[in-house]
Amino acid sequence: MPNSTQQPSDQAHGSYAAFIRIYLSPYHIYSAFHLARLSAGIEATGEPRRGKFMGEQQRSFVCGAILASVAFLEASINEFFDDDPELSNDVRVKLGSLWEIEFFRRHGKILEKYQTALRLAGRKPLPAGENPYQDARHLVKLRNELVHFIPTDAQTAASPGVQVPLDEFGKALLGKFQENPWPNLITCDVYNNGVKCESGPETPPFFPERCLGSGCACWAAKTALAFADEFHSRIGLKGHYDYLRPQLSLEQPEEENR
Repeated sequence: MPNSTQQPSDQAHGSYAAFIRIYLSPYHIYSAFHLARLSAGIEATGEPRRGKFMGEQQRSFVCGAILASVAFLEASINEFFDDDPELSNDVRVKLGSLWEIEFFRRHGKILEKYQTALRLAGRKPLPAGENPYQDARHLVKLRNELVHFIPTDAQTAASPGVQVPLDEFGKALLGKFQENPWPNLITCDVYNNGVKCESGPETPPFFPERCLGSGCACWAAKTALAFADEFHSRIGLKGHYDYLRPQLSLEQPEEENR
């Protein structure tokens, strides 16, 4: 939670300067779980066209949960470096020296910052080929795709007996969470050089249609929290978000069901 300090500068005239340190990681992870719950709640209400813009609301909650999850990861490690963590003086000097390098501070990759902090503290880094690191890496890629999205053509049908190939995210994320129950595929005829051809049933592309549902939102929030928890467990300190733990749940509170 934020800490504030007062530093008197002119006691004779009663003037002083007050400072407060603000941490955003708790807000981001709370948002991630809150939006994930909202996306699950709206899916439980029925069909996407039952209410005006219901499908758009669902998709906005899912995207928001993904963005907030990665914002939490970035804020959390930046807060760690910028603080004066309760570690040995030698480790604090190493962390502080690295943090003074603007390129690392501004452009260092999120997950590499976590790994670097662990190494400088003499702790074992997270295995890159295992969870939670592997899922966190997929999560960051998914966030990047949303932020830097470029429209592309996605294959939705193939010749009878031929399966539509999975895209990059389908290969990485298929089976990790329940697919979006409201894929927004528009049925269209399939043509080859202007001639209508027979094809198998259409399949919505995994990204974004089958991917961006409440299952993905819940996975994103849980993935970000699991990664940060593992880091803090290895470093031996609590994160600034720890006081929020009772609220970091995917269970629907009564007020969100009203």
